[in-house]
Amino acid sequence: RWKLEGNFNLIVIKNRYFMVTFGMEVDRDKEVNGEPWMIFDHYLTILPWDPYFLTLESKVDKILA
Repeated sequence: RWKLEGNFNLIVIKNRYFMVTFGMEVDRDKEVNGEPWMIFDHYLTILPWDPYFLTLESKVDKILA
């Protein structure tokens, strides 16, 4: 689905979380502000990077309905 101008990296982190880094800011903005992401019929929650994010303590408190 992604039609990116640059590269990206997808990194698996703990507790079923992933980190995506984009090579170009325009790609990041398009994906964060665009349509909801789905993988295998599951919506993904996208959050901007937070250096204090703890995978074991994080809870999703907002969803798209």
